[in-house]
Amino acid sequence: MRQIVAVFLILWLMPSEAFESTFSCPIGKRAACLDYGDKVCNSFAKCVSDDAVCFDAYTCGFGGFVCKSKLDDVVSEYDDLARTCRSVAYDHDELAAKYNNLLTELEATRNRLDSVRRCIARATSLEAARMCR
Repeated sequence: MRQIVAVFLILWLMPSEAFESTFSCPIGKRAACLDYGDKVCNSFAKCVSDDAVCFDAYTCGFGGFVCKSKLDDVVSEYDDLARTCRSVAYDHDELAAKYNNLLTELEATRNRLDSVRRCIARATSLEAARMCR
C-alpha cells in the first residue's frame, strides 16, 4: 500500500511538462496550443467559422464573400415572392379554365337560341310555336 501511495505522490508532483514532452509533430510541422474556438488553417487557405457555407465559383462579387446569414432575409423574401407567384399562376389557370367553360356555355346557349328562333319562325300555329324548345 505504501508503494502505491509513493508512486501516486511521485506522479502527482512531477511537472506536467514531462507528459507533454512525448507529443511530437511530423517533420516540417509545428505544434500549437489552441484555445476553444480557435481554428487551424494551412498557409494556402482562408479560415472561416464552423457554420460558414461554401458557394459555387463566381458567387461572390468584387466585395468578397457573402455569408449565408446575410442572405437569409433575401432567401426568405424570394421564397415568399415565389409562393405568391405560384398562387397567382394557379388563380390565373383556374380563371382561364372558368372563362373557357363560360365561352363553351355561351356558344351552346346561342346555338339553342338560334334553333328556337328558327323553330318559331317555321311554326304555322301557336301550338307548334309552344313546342319549340
